[in-house]
Amino acid sequence: MTYIGITALLSTVRTYLLGSITGMPADVLAVMGLIKLDVAINIVLSAVTARAVLSGMSSATGKKSSLGHVGN
Repeated sequence: MTYIGITALLSTVRTYLLGSITGMPADVLAVMGLIKLDVAINIVLSAVTARAVLSGMSSATGKKSSLGHVGN
């Protein structure tokens, strides 16, 4: 998967999550705010991005560099 693909995937996931949250009742949104669900979602999306970077994605070529495997 290229850098562009990861960017598009994360953008799509973010749009889907925001669209799903929009129609929820106010009570549910209040509880989600109390448990900091928005922070948790941001942490997960940031971790996916960091994993791609650490796996050796090169934005210049869009291909993996020779950094080897970073966990599994």
